[in-house]
Amino acid sequence: MRRQTLHTPSWEHGGGFSLDARVRIEANDRSGLERLLRYCAPPVFALERLRQIDAEHLVYESIKSDHGGSA
Repeated sequence: MRRQTLHTPSWEHGGGFSLDARVRIEANDRSGLERLLRYCAPPVFALERLRQIDAEHLVYESIKSDHGGSA
């Protein structure tokens, strides 16, 4: 049987990813699982940039980007 491999295209930072297999989280370590999930799935919005201006309106202050799309 021949194994299929997935080709990982090069990313702008050099390609690949880093993995530390020494780190593990036990199944009953709820705080460890929460930290892992927060790391893997960060929120779409940074709450530090969200402010309420009145009872019905919120303002999200985004980082101004340059013309190339970088912040």
